[in-house]
Amino acid sequence: MLLRFPVGLAMAAVNAAIGALTQTLVRDELRGRIGAVLQTMVGAANITSMALAGELADVVGVCNVFLLAGLMAILAGIVAIPIFGLKSRVASAGVG
Repeated sequence: MLLRFPVGLAMAAVNAAIGALTQTLVRDELRGRIGAVLQTMVGAANITSMALAGELADVVGVCNVFLLAGLMAILAGIVAIPIFGLKSRVASAGVG
């Protein structure tokens, strides 16, 4: 229960970033379609992940499912750094 508030704050930041990227990178005439596809994908991923996590928790235990989810998030962050070129964008912005 106590983690719902900080997770909600984190999701607010993620949603704001996704909205800003969508407005910046997508042409005006395609923005509605891209938003609809994005929301459909997020909804499908939520349903699928809940079903899979429930089944996996029955097999390996709830704590191990959370551990696996955390490791996957860390791995995704590590993989995203070279893909999105964090270092080059920060350098070109004059920061760091």
